[in-house]
Amino acid sequence: MARNYSIDIVKAIAIILVVCIHADPFESFHAGSINGEKLNFFLDTLGRFAVPFFFAASGYFIGMKTKKMDAPFQYIKSYMKKISKIYFTWLLIIVLYDVSVLAVQSKGINAAFVGQLSSYFENAAIYDIYYGTSFGNTYHLWFLVAMIWSLVLLALFIRIQKVRVLLLLSFILNLVGVTGQSYSSLLNVDYLTRDALFFALFYLTLGYWFSQRKAGRLKIRPRRICEMLILSFSLQFIERYFLVYRLDAPWGDYSLFSIPIIVLLLLLVEKNEFPAQPNLVRLGQNTLGVYVIHPILINFTTLLIEWMQWQEMRESLLWNLIYVPLLVTVSFFIYTWIQKCKWKINNLKETKEQNDRVSLET
Repeated sequence: MARNYSIDIVKAIAIILVVCIHADPFESFHAGSINGEKLNFFLDTLGRFAVPFFFAASGYFIGMKTKKMDAPFQYIKSYMKKISKIYFTWLLIIVLYDVSVLAVQSKGINAAFVGQLSSYFENAAIYDIYYGTSFGNTYHLWFLVAMIWSLVLLALFIRIQKVRVLLLLSFILNLVGVTGQSYSSLLNVDYLTRDALFFALFYLTLGYWFSQRKAGRLKIRPRRICEMLILSFSLQFIERYFLVYRLDAPWGDYSLFSIPIIVLLLLLVEKNEFPAQPNLVRLGQNTLGVYVIHPILINFTTLLIEWMQWQEMRESLLWNLIYVPLLVTVSFFIYTWIQKCKWKINNLKETKEQNDRVSLET
């Protein structure tokens, strides 16, 4: 299967905006009529297509990979194992990092450290198995947990050949899920819908469904799709601005207009007419690595600024402009370095095994 590099380019833009959402680069920036909170709100709203698109892109790639397979369930099963390994590996790494920070802050393993450690894990609960971890710097790993549960359901409906039914059911659940987001305070809803059932499942299934249809051959010009995208983004801004600044609703992780935005993006990338952008393609191919690493760097940077008493730097325009690109770049290079190390270790293992076999044969 020829890789669709347009998807990688959109994923690259998406991960940059995800880092923006988590880093709040302009939080402390105020200059004249420029309000840092409003600027962050703009970036936050713009970036809300990112996570739904990650789910949709995964569904699309799964569909393209398994299109000509006799046993697509086996591929999805191996994909689930891969995501599960990434989840548990980075859960361990981040917890070890957080515990190390607590030890440094407590100046060693003492009573203060034990107390902080107890507070650190007190938010852990049995429902984290479904919703994902929610303590320390592991807050973003919910994405991997939601992906795993959604893959289970998608694989089940693929096996019984009822993907269209799943698409309809997940669409309805997604509409219900919006009531637990920006509309939660208006409807007096207090259940969590940033999960597999109400959020991830629909977009994963949508991406898979797109891969099985020839939607990209619809006679809609890319220019017209872009115009509809601009309109959908504008309506999403109006929707969120009205809810947040007029009705005091929470910011929310997704909204009603997330759906047309993702559909239009899938239509656009299927045409694969994006200009070549090698750097964005490389970033797009490593978005998962940047995603799992960047919260550690955000926390480390915050602690370093506090320790060095550089708080004034947060108010400078230069820092707010370079902060997110710096986080993305460093996360990218750390992840690619880890991948190279893994590749070298695997090569050494394979070479040793081959040498051992040769020695036994002789």
